[in-house]
Amino acid sequence: MTRAGEVIWAAMPWNQRRPVFGLASRGRRFILAAMAKARVIFKLKRIAEGDWQIEAHYPGAEIRYIKGLKSKDEVDEWLQGTRRIDWLRSQGYAK
Repeated sequence: MTRAGEVIWAAMPWNQRRPVFGLASRGRRFILAAMAKARVIFKLKRIAEGDWQIEAHYPGAEIRYIKGLKSKDEVDEWLQGTRRIDWLRSQGYAK
């Protein structure tokens, strides 16, 4: 049995060895990974001349569409302005 934080070398050829840390370190890494929040990814899409939409991708949820945008400038304004934050709040993704 190893002490917390002690490095154990995996049984691999010398040129592929990577340290494997004790249980306490692995547990801490797992907790940090579980605490990380998923992020909404916005992708802009041109449907036709004068018709743009934004696709909102969130892991484990359906793609949501923000429609009714007339130009790329309007899409950029939506993404950079307060409308994005307001939308995230309305969906429960932000405080």
